[in-house]
Amino acid sequence: MSLRVSVDLELDASTAFHEFVEELSEDLEDMGVRFGQGPDGHVSQDGTYLGRVLKWIPEKEIELEWHPAS
Repeated sequence: MSLRVSVDLELDASTAFHEFVEELSEDLEDMGVRFGQGPDGHVSQDGTYLGRVLKWIPEKEIELEWHPAS
């Protein structure tokens, strides 16, 4: 199963990308989840691997792969 989301914003690409990533990081952190940003980034919680960054094209695209926590 996959989910694709796109949003049109009245912001320049750089600002939109950085704002999205910062909001995602902050929201995940509020839930105790760590989001390592960048092309080799990953998502974890209490040492449990939850996902990874598949694609990181600054100012254009981010793709994440998620795994269910066990």
